[in-house]
Amino acid sequence: MGKDLHAKIKLCNNTGTTISYTMDDNLRNIVSGSCTTWTVTGKGWLRFDREFRSGYQGKTYRLNDGTYDFVSVTWPGPYGDSFEGIDIRKQ
Repeated sequence: MGKDLHAKIKLCNNTGTTISYTMDDNLRNIVSGSCTTWTVTGKGWLRFDREFRSGYQGKTYRLNDGTYDFVSVTWPGPYGDSFEGIDIRKQ
């Protein structure tokens, strides 16, 4: 029997805000408190803006099967400062 070459990826938004992201070049929004499921060939490319400040501070992940939560985080800045933003965590 052949191996399944598809990844089943569930994304959940636990941040309190709507997030824009791309999954394999498909731009989508996910509202706070909701989840969405993707089935992709191989692994999925997830891209999003990781910080709540001006400009685009991109973050990219290569995801495999599983459930991932968008969560609020504080990113360290280059000068000892910090920035509020988002990241993902696998359940």
